[in-house]
Parts: sequence; structure tokens; C-alpha cells
Amino acid sequence: MKAAALALPAALLLPALLLPARAQFEGITRSVDGKRVRQEEDAATRELAARLQSDPALAQSLARRVERSSIAQSITSARDPAQRERDIAAWIASDPESAANVAIGLAQDDARGDHAFENMVSGQFDRDFKLNPGARRGLYARLSRASRRSRLLMRQSGGMSDEETREILKTMFEGRGGESNKIITLRPASQGGAASGAGATLASGFYNRLSRTNLRGYSPQLQALQSELNRGRPPGAPNLIETGKLDYPTLSYPAYGMRFDIGTLERRLGYERAFAAAKALGLSARYTPEQLLDPSVQRGLEKRAQAAGKAPDAGFARRQQALESAAAALSEFSRAALAAKDPNGITRDLLLSLGAKQKQAARWITVASLEEELRRIELEQDFPEPGLVAVIEDCPVPDSGRRLYLRRARLFAQNLRSLKASDSDAVSALESDGWLPRLDAIQSQLDSAAALRKDLFTHIDDLRLAAFRLERTTDRRSRWRRLLDDLIERYLPGTAYARSLRSAERSRRFLQDAFLKIASGDLDAAHAMLATGGGLP
Repeated sequence: MKAAALALPAALLLPALLLPARAQFEGITRSVDGKRVRQEEDAATRELAARLQSDPALAQSLARRVERSSIAQSITSARDPAQRERDIAAWIASDPESAANVAIGLAQDDARGDHAFENMVSGQFDRDFKLNPGARRGLYARLSRASRRSRLLMRQSGGMSDEETREILKTMFEGRGGESNKIITLRPASQGGAASGAGATLASGFYNRLSRTNLRGYSPQLQALQSELNRGRPPGAPNLIETGKLDYPTLSYPAYGMRFDIGTLERRLGYERAFAAAKALGLSARYTPEQLLDPSVQRGLEKRAQAAGKAPDAGFARRQQALESAAAALSEFSRAALAAKDPNGITRDLLLSLGAKQKQAARWITVASLEEELRRIELEQDFPEPGLVAVIEDCPVPDSGRRLYLRRARLFAQNLRSLKASDSDAVSALESDGWLPRLDAIQSQLDSAAALRKDLFTHIDDLRLAAFRLERTTDRRSRWRRLLDDLIERYLPGTAYARSLRSAERSRRFLQDAFLKIASGDLDAAHAMLATGGGLP
């Protein structure tokens, strides 16, 4: 059954909302049909949330229904049914709006006789659990977002989903480094600061330029550079005293950016390895993101997985090796920089040596970052998947719009393949013995791939989201139902049901607009619409 079958008009829930206090959850099931309306602002869903707060019998009935579903393992690890039910009841009391959203989805499953929503929430919970350690308010919040997101983006969920969006990667650890090939290499803030950015260079000429300055006296150019560095310093870096003279703080400054990038990549890798081990052992629901970020928990899980014969992904080992090489190169850089504590030790040979060691560290940081991106690309190897193509072909837009949309999806798939080839070539070149003479060519290749990389994963997510949302707004009402709804809108315009009909129509028009913007290539505008919600009900 297609995703559109998961639709639900809020007004059709009203009979369930008006049941007496002794009503059971099964009463909701009989009211399910049609299309879904977004939970946060849907009046009927808010009413159901209020009923769950005020009606203990209804809340308890929902707790029993959730306990029978696979969603329960995302809430509690208890094995005793009675205890599981109590834990679920506590979640319902703590977040009634999300519980109402889950109730509607499960009611739809019951009405259809399948487990589409249940399976999707479980799969989306795994994705959200993995991708956003440190997410707000722990497990319940993750489940809440997973239930909401699953109702917006119905996707196949077999095994562990590791798809990572660009925004999550950028903000997961409040960092700005370690993203794709974006390496901190100490650039003037006018070019983006010391933080990682699309123009960050492996072939940094920072020390070469410094070696041509006055090594002992004042330089206005160096003072200006120190000022720029202060405005764009990486996390943990101190303010430089803007003396305009070469000194140890200035010459050792790149260490802060490289250390931050390595630390960010190490934390992400440790988290991914721990989650993969927990998933392989069937224990992922028992751990919070905070626990999975704990090195002792990571070691314990990997040891248990190894004992159980669960081999980790080979890509993890490659990333780990690259990060160890980067850390070793950073240590060499830091030791060499100590010579600058003696002003007489600041020589051109020292500057050239620091530049070479900085490049060595940046080399391995780049390899680790590219390996991380290659893993993300691998997770999109089937894009556009058959289910997505079927949804696009069923969206309520003109045929020309659907054709352009599919063409856009296939262009993204081509970009993924090109980016994969570019990243793989860059990794091979950086890992070769002759990498240094080829550094400028490698950097040029990375810069050329920046256009492919820019917002690619964001645009793929937007393309999926708009299609799945829009397809569910397809009008599948019978003729008599449409006639009845027209009468309600005409003669009872102030009722909640009439308002929900108008809201659904606004949602359809809004999503059609976003869909056609993506089809025509106006991707930034479509992203802004989908990100803000705009006119969505």
C-alpha cells in the first residue's frame, strides 16, 4: 500500500475525541481514513493530546496498544509487560502531544491491518538515535521526533539507517571542523576565518608567506593577519596578542584548529562504532546518546560485539587509522613549534618545517573526513529508490512537473556518483607515497568537488520530504464524501472539520509549490519553505 494510504483528516477523529471517559483506544481506530495533518498545529490532534491528559482510561488504553507494538522497545527496556505498560504510560504523561501523534499512526495501522507506521517509527527512531547524540531531553524527545518525522517521510527501513544530513553533521558537536574535506588550515577571516570551510586548503602557504617576512622585527602585514585570526579563531584557541611580530603563540596557532577537527571526527567515529555495536547486539534502545559518547561504554559495546562475532564496518578501521596518523602528525607539529619559544629559534627552516608538518596533519584529517563522506554516499547508493519514484509518479501535479522532478532526482544521483569518484580518487592520492608533489592537484580536485558537495544531502532530503508529504495530500475521497465536505464548508464554515478541510487544501497548494520549485531547480527557495513550514497546517 502506498504512503498516501497513511493519510488522516483530523476532523474524522472528532467522534473518538467526543467519546466518554471510558472510551478505549480502539475507538480511535474506527475513525481513521484519508490524509494526515501536521500534529503541531492540528486542532483535532491537540484535542486528542488534551484528552490523553484528562482521561486516564484513554491514556491507559493507548499505553496497552503501544506496549503491543515494536515502538515500545524505544521507550522501555523492561521485559515485564506490566512494567513496560507503566513506563509507556509515564511517557504519555510526559509528552501527550507526541503520544497523540503515535496514537493516530497506530490507529491507521489498525484500520489498514498492517504495521506501516509502527515499522517506520522504529526505523526512524534508529536513524534519529544514531545521527543526533546530545539531542534535547533524551530518549523520549528522540522518539517524539521520530514519530513526527515518520509521518512526514515514509521510507523503507531495513536494518540500521545511517543516512546523515549536512546540517546534523555540522552541528552535532557544536563544531565547525571535520566536515567533508573542510580542514582548518589557518586562513584569514576574510576568507572564512580559521574555521573549516569550502575553501580551506591542504596546500596552505601560511608558513611560506611568514618565512618571507621580517623574522625579528615588526610587520604590519603580520599584525593584520593576527587580527584576522582573532576574529575567526577555532574553538579553544586563545586571543593572539597583536604584536605584529613572529612569536610562539602565532606560529603554533594552527594546532588549535587541527586538534579541534581531529577531536570532532574522533567523537563522531566513536559514537557511530558504539551505536553500530549496540544495534548488532540488539541493545540500541537501552543506551542514550550521552552513554554512547562515553569511551568506556564504547569499549564495552565493541568488546561484546567482537565476542559475539559481530564484525565492525571496515570503513571504521580506515577512519580510525587516518585519525591516528593525524594525531601523530599533530604531535610532531606541536613538538617542533616549541622551538619558537626562544626568539632565536624562529628561523626560516623552522617555518618551513612547521608548514610541512601542518600539511601532514591536514592530509590525514582530510582522509578521515572524506572516508566519512564516502560512508554517507554509500548509504544513498540506491537513490532514487523505487519507492520514492512511485511516490513522485503519484503526486498531484501536472505530468510535466513529475517528469522534471524525477530528472532532478536522477541528477542528484549522478552528483552522488561523481562525488564518490572524486572523494575516492582524493583518498587514494593522499594515501600514496607521492602525495606531497601532487598536493596542489589534489586540492584543486577537492575544490572542484565542492560544487557537487554543496548542499547535496540537504537537497536530497528536501526532494524526498516534499514528495512524500505532497503525495499524501492526494484527494482520494469518494464522490459522495467530496459532496458532503463541500456542503460542510459552505454551510458550516466555522466548524473544526471545515477548518481542517481548508487547512488541508492550503497544505496541498503549499507543497505543490515546493515540489515544483524543486523540479525547476529553485532548491534554496524550496528548502526555506520546507524548513520553516510556511503555510503548512
